[in-house]
Parts: sequence; C-alpha cells; structure tokens
Amino acid sequence: MKRVIIFFTAVAVLSALSVAAEGGTPASPIGPGVAAEGGTPASPIGPGVAAEEAKGQQEGEMMRITSPEFVNNSSIPAKFTCEGEDMSPRLNIESIPPAAKSLALIVDDPDAPMGTWVHWVVYDIPITAAIEENSIPGKQGINDFHRKDYGGPCPPSGTHRYFFKLYALDSELGLPEGIDKQALERAMQHHILAKAELIGLYKKQY
Repeated sequence: MKRVIIFFTAVAVLSALSVAAEGGTPASPIGPGVAAEGGTPASPIGPGVAAEEAKGQQEGEMMRITSPEFVNNSSIPAKFTCEGEDMSPRLNIESIPPAAKSLALIVDDPDAPMGTWVHWVVYDIPITAAIEENSIPGKQGINDFHRKDYGGPCPPSGTHRYFFKLYALDSELGLPEGIDKQALERAMQHHILAKAELIGLYKKQY
C-alpha cells in the first residue's frame, strides 16, 4: 500500500516539474486564443444590433400635427371660425413615416347636439411638412355644411372640441372629390401607417 502511494506521489511531482520546466500554464477556461490575444469574450448581443436599435428608435417616432395658431386643447382664434374669416389654420406636420405616399385630414366636432359634425374632409394630400392657412391641400370631400371645403367652428352653445385628425397612408387613394367622411374612413382601412391628432376648443363670443 505504501508503495502505491509513493508511486502516485512521484508521478504528481514529475508532472509539476515538467510544467515548470516548459514555462507553461494551464489552458484558459475562456476558450482557445483569447488569453493569448488579451481579448474578451464576444458580446452575446451580436453584430448589427446597435444599428437595428437606432433604426427602431427612428421608426418609433410619433407623427405630430401642431398649429402656430393654437396649442393642443386650447381655444381656436375667432379668425378661423364662423365668427371670423372662416378659413383653415396653418397645420405643421412632423415625423411622417418614410413609407407614406399621401396624407388625409378629417376635422370634426364630437360635441355637436345632433352627433359628430364634420367640418373638413381632405385626402390625397401630397407628403408635406405643412398645410398652409386657407389652402386646399388635396381633394376635398363633403362636410356636414354640404360643402366641399373647410367649415370653421360654429357651436350653437357652450364650448366644443374640434379634432384635427391627420392620417399617413401607404398609397394615394385615387378617390373622386366629394366623398363623405365615412367613405374616406372605409377607403383608408388597411392603408394607415400613422395617425396624429390636434384638438382645438371654441365657444361663440356673441
């Protein structure tokens, strides 16, 4: 028994002396070549992920519609109502999806006593950063004043909300002029890439 122990002890000592003589070190557990190159293990994220994240952030920007005439949920100046010049306000548009081919705009009043009242229906608007004041930016549908144009706020009583709803579409709709809001909404189904909304308020002054 003593001879067996002595034998294994001698083998262990000889192995240690052999490693020391060769100046070797045990293999790195990280993997071959990493310790010698002074490197670190490859990132588990993988190449190209940072670029994809940046792209995702860009694509995630929300389309916005604003106006220099009033901020969201504030009063619309009388100039743009039936008590003024009854003209459409300037609208600024930001972060339109790159794939968009046209815009559509619906302006309506959900507080009207007979149900939602439609003030403006516009579609096949070319991609633009602004809809100018008192302009005709695209094909116009019929509103609830039975006109193919912008009809400004004209509430019979109290303060009403006016929703300027902008849609970015993946194609031009190619519809004739004079369609109503419901027809436009049906035609836009499956074509909407983004939607933005601006709310203005108005109460008659007289």
